[in-house]
Amino acid sequence: MKKITLLLAMVAFCWQANAQFTEGFETDIPATWTVQAGGGANGWVQNGTPSGGAQEGAAVASITFNATAHDDYLITPAIAVAAATNDRLSMYVKSRSATFLEPYEVLLSTTDTATASFTVTLQASSDAPNAWTPLSFNLSAYVGQTVYVAVHATGTNKWQLFVDDVVNDAIPSCTQATVASSTVMPDCMNSQFSVDVDVTTLGDATEITDGTTTWTVAATGVTTAGPFADGVTVSLTLTHSDAACNLNLGNFTYICPPVNDMCANATVLVPSPSAAKVWSTGTTLGNTASGQTPTPTCSNFGAGRDVWYTVEVPAAGDIIIETQTSAGTPMTDNGMAVYSGTCGTLTEVGCDDDSGAGAFAMVTLTGQTAGAILYVRVFEYNNAASKMMGPQDGAFEISAHAVDATLGVQELQQLEGFNFYPNPVTNVLKVSAQSNIESLQIVNMLGQVVKTAQPNMQTYNLDMSSLATGVYFIKASVNNVEGTFRIVKQ
Repeated sequence: MKKITLLLAMVAFCWQANAQFTEGFETDIPATWTVQAGGGANGWVQNGTPSGGAQEGAAVASITFNATAHDDYLITPAIAVAAATNDRLSMYVKSRSATFLEPYEVLLSTTDTATASFTVTLQASSDAPNAWTPLSFNLSAYVGQTVYVAVHATGTNKWQLFVDDVVNDAIPSCTQATVASSTVMPDCMNSQFSVDVDVTTLGDATEITDGTTTWTVAATGVTTAGPFADGVTVSLTLTHSDAACNLNLGNFTYICPPVNDMCANATVLVPSPSAAKVWSTGTTLGNTASGQTPTPTCSNFGAGRDVWYTVEVPAAGDIIIETQTSAGTPMTDNGMAVYSGTCGTLTEVGCDDDSGAGAFAMVTLTGQTAGAILYVRVFEYNNAASKMMGPQDGAFEISAHAVDATLGVQELQQLEGFNFYPNPVTNVLKVSAQSNIESLQIVNMLGQVVKTAQPNMQTYNLDMSSLATGVYFIKASVNNVEGTFRIVKQ
């Protein structure tokens, strides 16, 4: 069961053109705002490159963790509250990490910006979700007064808290819907996802839109928007009969995990019987943490998101497994661990960070048991907890091959007089040996056995006419001696 990204409970609010102020912190925290620092050294600052992106625009106000508890206030300009003009304050909040949710509270002062003056609690202390979450506060009780509103950060040694799109405007005359949650629902069998929007109070809501397609909202309960293609980002809005009440549900995306996301679904690597490198393309996009132990003893395993391969040790007992960059990929650094055993009972036999090209991993193993199956774990260096956030997640190339060219079919040729031709082959591959050929297996580049034969004779015509053109490996056994050779099918 793959992980599902959840966007937690939202408080409905809408945008109004006649706002007293709208602040997105695109260039700075304006001088009309007040920052009161307490606790550790890190305080509220403008952040032009927030991890995961801003709610709108490019920048946010943010605060970064300290080992000492935060006691930091981000305070609005003075708000002279007037009925039907600016009697509401709205904003978005978000924690950078789902693992390290940041606690905060929203407070109000009726006098000044001194921290001791914030004696009214608009929202009690709670953890900001790891998704942009709208908040809305009714200020009608303060009509005729001048107030200040503060976001008070209180976390200890978490990560980052973001605030964006703070708006002071009028309470709309329409009735707004209330949305309890918006949940991403993956459908990886069809490379798509949808979003289930749980409306608990209908109000004047009419439909959900992504700007192109609409989905009617006729009653409370779950309305499904979608499907959307795997990997795209969609922005959804819950529209109302009066646009003043439209609710921005947020941005949604889902990346389906690779097929080898879990150890049990490891992709088979076919080792080249010579020192020649035959590369296969893999990816960490959308991968999750398999949780297999032991964790790698090298590199920086980060949040533990990984992909898996298996490879059979060649007859000589020596093998090199290496990775390298792939065209157009953002990945520049990875790590790799190699294990014996089976999923759930693994033993690390090799681990590497940077022995390959650039900062890519390469593991060389000698003295292994011929025919043993090894499990190969590949991961982005210092990968982030959220699979949507890895700045270097992407494609890579992986190869498994013999340590030198004397491995593989050469042993069969020397001991058993094994021979094969033609190569490349069009229809029939002729194979021969001094003893009976016990078995032949044709394996494609995905590691799938596509044809087998048990000739039990010294010469044999292997029919390959039904196979698609491409590169194949043929594993031969003669007199209990095994070898693997590479064939090009034309």
